[in-house]
Amino acid sequence: MEFKAGRFVCGMIRRPGHYMRLPDWADGILGSMIAKALGAGKGCDADDIEG
Repeated sequence: MEFKAGRFVCGMIRRPGHYMRLPDWADGILGSMIAKALGAGKGCDADDIEG
């Protein structure tokens, strides 16, 4: 997790090349692939059990 502009974002989606030691040009391609694999932006799938 990275903190940017007052909120936390996933570093592996935002700039995967930084963590995988790849060139910056790979960030857009890999970031999109990782976001899709993680289901980013699709909402939480956890059960909301109050008790």
